Amino acid sequence: MLFRKQKRFDAMNREKENTELRSQDIISFFDDSTIFLTGVTGFLGQVLLSKLLTSCSGIRKIFILIREKKNKGINERFKEIFDALIFDKIKSEYPHYLDKVIPIKGDCLKPILGLSKTDRLILEKEVNVIFHVAATIRFNASLKEAVNINVRSTRDLLNIAKNMTMLQAFVYVSTVFSSCVGRTILEEKLYEPPIQANNLISWIDLLNDDATIIDRITSGLLDQYPNTYIFTKATAENLFDSVCSELPVSIFRPAIVISTAKEPIPGWINNGRSIPVVFLTALFKGLLKTVLIDKTKKADIVPADYVINGLISSAWYTAQRWKILKNDPAKFEVIKGREIPIFNFSSSETKNCITWRQFVNENLAMESELPSSSSLRILSTSSVMFLMAEKYVVYSIILFKMLSDVGLTLNVLYVSSSNDDWITFLGIYLSVRVIWACSAILNKYEFVHRIYVFLLHLIPAFVVDTVAILRGKKPKMWQLYQKMHKMNELFLYFLIRNWSSPSNNVKELWNNLGERDKQIFNFNLNNLKWNEYFGDYVMGLRLYVVKDDLDTLSYAKKKRKM
Repeated sequence: MLFRKQKRFDAMNREKENTELRSQDIISFFDDSTIFLTGVTGFLGQVLLSKLLTSCSGIRKIFILIREKKNKGINERFKEIFDALIFDKIKSEYPHYLDKVIPIKGDCLKPILGLSKTDRLILEKEVNVIFHVAATIRFNASLKEAVNINVRSTRDLLNIAKNMTMLQAFVYVSTVFSSCVGRTILEEKLYEPPIQANNLISWIDLLNDDATIIDRITSGLLDQYPNTYIFTKATAENLFDSVCSELPVSIFRPAIVISTAKEPIPGWINNGRSIPVVFLTALFKGLLKTVLIDKTKKADIVPADYVINGLISSAWYTAQRWKILKNDPAKFEVIKGREIPIFNFSSSETKNCITWRQFVNENLAMESELPSSSSLRILSTSSVMFLMAEKYVVYSIILFKMLSDVGLTLNVLYVSSSNDDWITFLGIYLSVRVIWACSAILNKYEFVHRIYVFLLHLIPAFVVDTVAILRGKKPKMWQLYQKMHKMNELFLYFLIRNWSSPSNNVKELWNNLGERDKQIFNFNLNNLKWNEYFGDYVMGLRLYVVKDDLDTLSYAKKKRKM
């Protein structure tokens, strides 16, 4: 009986809190507010800036941190940001948008984010919401670079935030894989860091001028961590444990971010370094023929606009929650120092989660409708034929003709009893000048993969480069394939493992939104239709990554039929 009463009491309290949370919608929350954004020159940062300007037009100011480059000042880089296609709509519908966006000179590689004392005082006096998006996402970044951007800048920004008298929310963008080492279930909580953040920063400072020693100790520090990105993100997250009773902070952990689904334009992406983009771009260009991957594992991918809608909503939730707690001292004492809102924004536990096999098959199906103009060409002077079956590989080379204009045709036939085991096609064509038609083998066995690499990557690369040298041209294929193989190694950790990422806080966040907010800031992955999404995704890769204009589409389709 007492247990039932307690459950009823808890339910009533939750409903009361939910009612308090909904007392102000997201747009009203951002009205007349001042925002500070880091990472705005990157992919996610630009989508975030675009969304804030279009959907939260009542924002008073948006300060954006911009780093000077060797030959470019912050004003030139500021202009370049708004030259991006995603800001075209804003320019036409909100002609005075630049009045509220203010560039601030800074650099996350430097202490205190490279901010001047004047700019720091302005931020401390005016800022209401911080979105700390800046990060180096390169898996092979040096430890020094990763620590400075991913850890030091986070620590220093938290210290600055402590002096912000108007702060309502500080949202840190991490990754759902930050604590993936040695675990299969990644919960919405803080885990023990691989090393204390301040100790790591001190070591880097101590060895600041000796990059050689830093490189030598990197492998020992990383231990089981796959790269410096995950290592430093796991370290940086723990900085929030000590400030969660002082500041309205939260951590937003997206999975693998891919192109936009709908906003501001479908399929937009400018990040060519993410796992899916790297492989699909190489696949669509016909370069990639074999990938070391377990195609049965989950592809934990999330569209960028869904991520940004969830991120903005989490800032609203963080501020509303903090306000409720501050108004209830007894409740604040209960959570003080031991609880922080963490949001796992992941598709791994959604009802429509897909595998890597489904991901590649869906994209290949769309690619056949939107082929690249550079993926297929026939210039026949010699022929290489492979007959491949599941249990054996027969390799034969037939040289039968020489012409003055040297080229190479490669014909491949796959024989298999199971369509699920192979991604099949007939007739791959390669020339010295043009890349092969789109196809790939997905394989999880390293030994078998190395055989395919030798047959389908290295031998053709050697032949093509040899022909290029004979024609007085610079050889490129061998070096290109070496880069691709290195990329496969960098990404391998995430291509052969499964993680479950419960998203209870994300579900609660969604349930606390009003109907109007759900329409404007939709981040419900359960309603995402992947088969429709991938049409825009492939189109986006074609337009924004491969840089293949739509004017070439009819030409590409004609070549596909050759």
